[in-house]
Amino acid sequence: MTQVVLNIDNKKKWNALKTVLKAMNIEYSTQDTEQISEAELELFRRAENDKENGKVNIYTSHRDILNR
Repeated sequence: MTQVVLNIDNKKKWNALKTVLKAMNIEYSTQDTEQISEAELELFRRAENDKENGKVNIYTSHRDILNR
């Protein structure tokens, strides 16, 4: 089994992601957290920096991933 941790900052994004997960028949569980540790925030900042510098691919749909 693979575990993926996502930090989603708004309800609209979460609702869109839930739709994709359900369409792909992927089980998931959630955990709401009010506080994110400083270490987690630093990882998030680094990931955002990588995205801005073109080090990662940005997908708008699961279909983009499946069609690669």
